Formats: sequence, C-alpha cells, structure tokens
Amino acid sequence: MKRPDVRAITFLCVLLLIGSQCARQNPITSGGGGTETTNGITVAGKVTDATGTPIPYALVQARPLDYLSGPWGQEHASNDSHPETLADEDGRFSFTLSKGPPLRLTVSSGDSLVAGRLLSIDTGTLQVPVSIALQPGHRLEGIARGVEKVDEKAVMIEGMEKYALINTEGRFVFHNVPAGTFNLIAVGETQTGTVRVAHPLEIHEHGTTIYTDTLCIADISSGLFAHWSLDRPAHESLLINSINTSLNGKVEGAVYVPGRFGEALRFDADTDRASIDGSFTPSSQGTIAFWLYSEELHSAKTYRIIGSNASEFEISIRDSRIANEAFAREMDFLHDTTTLVQNRWYHVACTWNMDDGSSEVYINGSLGSAASTADDAPESLVLTFGYSPLHKNPFRGKLDDIRVYDRVLDNAEVHALGKGMF
Repeated sequence: MKRPDVRAITFLCVLLLIGSQCARQNPITSGGGGTETTNGITVAGKVTDATGTPIPYALVQARPLDYLSGPWGQEHASNDSHPETLADEDGRFSFTLSKGPPLRLTVSSGDSLVAGRLLSIDTGTLQVPVSIALQPGHRLEGIARGVEKVDEKAVMIEGMEKYALINTEGRFVFHNVPAGTFNLIAVGETQTGTVRVAHPLEIHEHGTTIYTDTLCIADISSGLFAHWSLDRPAHESLLINSINTSLNGKVEGAVYVPGRFGEALRFDADTDRASIDGSFTPSSQGTIAFWLYSEELHSAKTYRIIGSNASEFEISIRDSRIANEAFAREMDFLHDTTTLVQNRWYHVACTWNMDDGSSEVYINGSLGSAASTADDAPESLVLTFGYSPLHKNPFRGKLDDIRVYDRVLDNAEVHALGKGMF
C-alpha cells in the first residue's frame, strides 16, 4: 500500500463518555472513542490524513504533560515506560490508560511525529472535543558525552526555547522541530555551555534526524593547564600563555601571521623558535594539542615541532608523519599512519598516560594510532616550539592554538577541538 502523505495527519478520538448515563445518550461512533473500565480508561481512535485516508501502523503514545512543558519545558528522552500502541492497517488503535495526571497523545508515522491536544484523565474522563488535530513536525535524537556526568542536564535548541533532558546514557530527543539548521546549548543547574557538534544540525522538511555523531557537553577548558593561542600580542617578541603567566616566553625570529584561528606563528629560518621562560612539572596523564601547517616535508627528514629540555618529550614529523614522543621510552615512540601534505592545516593531539603506559595520536579529531610507549616523566619541562638543536632540519611552517591538558582527552573532546569547537 502506498504510504499516505503525513503532512496533515488527523487523529480522531471520540470524547470519552462521562458516566453510564452519558454512555447511553452518546454511543461510541465508528471514529473511535473511550470507555471506563475497572482498570482504567480504554482509549480508542483512528489515525488518518487530511483526506480521511487511514495511516496504517502509526505509533500512538500517551505522555505526561511535562513531556513537552516540564520545569524547563523539557522533552523527555524516548525511553520512558508510558503507554503506547501501533495502529492497525486501517489506522485504528486502542489502549488502556490508568487514572492519573493529565496526559498528551502523540502520534508518529514514518519520519514525522505530531503532537495532539491535552487529554485530561484526572477524573477518569477525556475532557476534550471529539476531534484532535495533529500538526506535522520532526524528530532530532543525539548523544551527549563529556568528562562530567551528563545526566540531570539538558540541551536546548538555541533561539527556540525547546529543551530535551539527557538521560543516564547521554541520550536526548526533540520532537516537533521545524526544518532548519540549529545550534544546541548545554543547560545544567549550575552551568550553561555550548554543545560542541561535529557538523551543523540540519533537519529537512518531513524528515527525522538521528544524530549519530557524538556531541560533547563537557567544558573543553576542563584540565587545561597551558594555552598559547599565538595571537599577536602588543609586543611581538612575547609568547603569551592565557592560563598560566609563569609559562609566558619569548619569540625569536618567528613572526605572527594569519592562522587557523586568529593568528599563528610562522617559522621559516633555521633558528626561528618560541620558548617559554619557566618550567613546569608534567602530570602523569596529559594531552598536547595544536594546529599545524607545514611548508616543507620530506620523507627522509625529521622536523621537530614541539620539544623540551628533556629529550623524552618531543612531537615531531618523521617521514611526513606525526611522531608522538611524549615521555616515550627510548626509541619507542608512537608513529602515526597519516601522511601529511604540505600547505594544509592539520589538528594534532597527542596523549600520554604513564599509569598504564598508553599514548595516542589524533589527526583532525580522529584517532590515528595508539600504543603502549609512555614512560616516566622528568621533574620539569621547558618547552620550545618550532626548533630543535638535536635535529638539523628546522620546522618550516605555522603553528596555532597550542594547548596542554593535565588529563587525557577522550575521543569526543579531541573531535570537538579538531573541528574548532572551543
């Protein structure tokens, strides 16, 4: 059978009769209706389109009123236990509701979900007119992840005042969303932040979007120990750290140029470098992330991107691939599999975990390689960017937005950084 157009679905539900006398005076018609039983209220109805053609196998659900307008106006995730049933091939349905607080009926058919008027069953009767008109809408599902617990939080569609609670699995669902492109905002009792997504959320007419990519609700600044944005300061010979001023430094030879975000440092001579003035004690777990634009690559050369006074800590390009030598055992560094291309921006994130010896390399937000190479860390580090006295091949290119975290970022967080969502 050809599926009818669901743009104007009409849900016909006959008024539940009040008492036996009303039942005798107002018999249930073929359009549907309701009767009161000892166990609750049996609601029967029929789902049709605007022409009266039945909509077969539509899903009819009874939801509490706060499903659409709770304390935050939230819409609960779709894993609750409220009554629901499938219409038959003629669009007819019936199910039994217990007496209780007001309910709202929702109907979904194919890719559309539509919401009906309020059905009150406080007194054991439906207190609405016979016909309930349903308008077309759309559904958006997603998963939120982060370093914090994501339950007892919500996401909101910016500018629409539509909320969805995040359940204990990080899932949320919006109903009746118009077509368009939206931003999502994370909402909690004590914080409001941007939900970082990999792509714009686009919902087309009469469509359902199940957002399978991960959304990151955690604050990307959590655990951020050092941050060099590499935007041009008032004095261009300075290297500014916006998190820890003791890790400010100086720029020698390198120049500030347009970057991936704002400005970047460009290195194009043998002695160009940027180095911090102070030292710090590295944590046993961590992540270093940055944007890289290489203007020279050679398969037989090694270019040091980030190094230190300790040979155990280096991030370099070997054979046109990223090598994570962050506290690696001697000659046991992690060599990524992605071959870099000249004159192209890449986001690089390298992690270390000395508790279990693991290390990882992410390129553009995706995990490229992982291994067990991490060893003990030195007591102090002094970082240098774009230069190494140990390698005769100077790095030629640009660096932007260098970050050091005192924890291992998870896939979702690195993905968010790799998409520039910070």
